[in-house]
Amino acid sequence: MNINEAREIVRAINSIAFSTMGIGEPDARTLDGVSLADMATAAAFVRAHDNAKESNADGSRSVQVIPDMLIRLTHTAPSCRVESSGASAL
Repeated sequence: MNINEAREIVRAINSIAFSTMGIGEPDARTLDGVSLADMATAAAFVRAHDNAKESNADGSRSVQVIPDMLIRLTHTAPSCRVESSGASAL
């Protein structure tokens, strides 16, 4: 898995979570076929990549986060997954 694939998985999980709270639309990417291990690996990869980045000139840094509980919820609750229509089932 490369950093772009990892970020895509993290974005898909986060977009599902936000859409269930009424914030934005879920990412069109479906997580079907993405295992719990893939999700955890993607999150760890993104965390490591973000932690290794240098700060911007003003000292700020941009990071992408995903709570472990959200990974488990998205993986275990089919109602949290994006359906083929692109809409969250919740």
